[in-house]
Amino acid sequence: MAILSVVVGMTTACSNESDQTATQPTQTASTPGTIVEIAAGNSTFSTLVKAVQAAELTETLSGKGLFTVFAPTNEAFAALPKGTLEKLLKPENRDALRKVLTYHVVSGDLMAKDLRSGKVATVEGSSE
Repeated sequence: MAILSVVVGMTTACSNESDQTATQPTQTASTPGTIVEIAAGNSTFSTLVKAVQAAELTETLSGKGLFTVFAPTNEAFAALPKGTLEKLLKPENRDALRKVLTYHVVSGDLMAKDLRSGKVATVEGSSE
């Protein structure tokens, strides 16, 4: 899971259970990008980009506002039970896919160093 966050530009922090050190390359205002553009530029997030497009969330995540995405990597999608992703990507399951994806989005610009255990309000509406 990685954190993608857009302010003026873009800051990313990546970590996993085996590597607790987060790296934070920063994209500056001179090279702005939306969450979707940044994810599309990194092959690790190709499945996420496909899912965002299928859920018709590209415009939402490219619009105004500060968002932090706890971005599932291709590896995370591959770990889903067989057939789950394919089912979610079908047009008739768009609402369910939107709910899953927006559960991974919070309003605001969060950095890895700012994260704490506990509940957080997601764009999907849950507080986990």
